[in-house]
Amino acid sequence: MSDLTSRIQNLEAAEAVSLLSTIARQRVRSHAASEVTPDATLVAELAAAVGTGPAATADEGELAKVCLQLVADDPAMRPVLEQMIENPPAESFSVDPLTLTLGVGALVILQSYIEIERDKNGKWTFKFKKQPMTDTLLGQVISKLGGWLKGA
Repeated sequence: MSDLTSRIQNLEAAEAVSLLSTIARQRVRSHAASEVTPDATLVAELAAAVGTGPAATADEGELAKVCLQLVADDPAMRPVLEQMIENPPAESFSVDPLTLTLGVGALVILQSYIEIERDKNGKWTFKFKKQPMTDTLLGQVISKLGGWLKGA
């Protein structure tokens, strides 16, 4: 386990959610990703596309931490994430589970790897843009997102 992996796992849930939210907001602002509200159908179809299923349950800390692990998997993002953990952003961000903000953040992170689109008939399509260094992290994010949605 790398030092960064350990540091992510040792974050408090609120810290992990705040970091994920900050990264997700930046990606949306820079038009690198768009906000997609998760729903059961989207997550089920996404899980099927990568050959996984939803976790039995996942709390917000688990989901945020696995998303941060996926961010850390990108060599270009590793130093940014290390800096953010060392010097957390001054802007605090509280998550209201009813707004599904955490789920939106997870889907923003996934858009670095998967293009997610919905056609006029409501059917979801996925185009894989690039493979992460470890496919298991991608599957874990999707699985935890499904488990988190069950409890949200």
